[in-house]
Amino acid sequence: PLTVSAASGIEIIDKSGDGHWHRDTWHVDLYPGETAETTLRLKNNTSKSITVELDVIPDKHDKVEFWWEDNRLTIPGHRTISRTLYVKVSNSAPPGRYTAELTIEWKEIKPTKPSPPYYYTPPSKPSGPPTVYPTVYPPVYYPPPTYLPPTQVSPAGGGLGTGGIVTLIVVGTTLIIAIIFLEKERKREDA
Repeated sequence: PLTVSAASGIEIIDKSGDGHWHRDTWHVDLYPGETAETTLRLKNNTSKSITVELDVIPDKHDKVEFWWEDNRLTIPGHRTISRTLYVKVSNSAPPGRYTAELTIEWKEIKPTKPSPPYYYTPPSKPSGPPTVYPTVYPPVYYPPPTYLPPTQVSPAGGGLGTGGIVTLIVVGTTLIIAIIFLEKERKREDA
């Protein structure tokens, strides 16, 4: 059996899961290696938020392990929240009765005062003209641009091509490609 007690201000309004509850004691029958769970629905009856810490103090037997889904939570005023408690019996646990005590401890969260508004005051402007520091850049030398005449692209035997005239302009290390228009057939230079 597992006895549960709630602190003042916290009420256990529902208990569900494996086994059964009789008043404030959870009874569950397990075989070695099995796990069971029970869910408690906790209600904060105060108007302020309460931080709740759930704890399980098992007896001297180390063959039974109890743990909460989450053992620390905050319940807002007049709200409810559910938490699940798990119990696992080790494979080597001898038959017998195991008892643990479940406690629910809480403390009130006091509202904090809002901080006063912050107003930004820009620094005063200095008198006199601003100090200007010139930026000195090292000289950069570029090679003269290389001009490549337009290159016509079309299938080997002339006819309707899918290529186009491409002009390549090389400036320093930057390559700029411009597609100008499509050519239907190769132009003859001797005409």
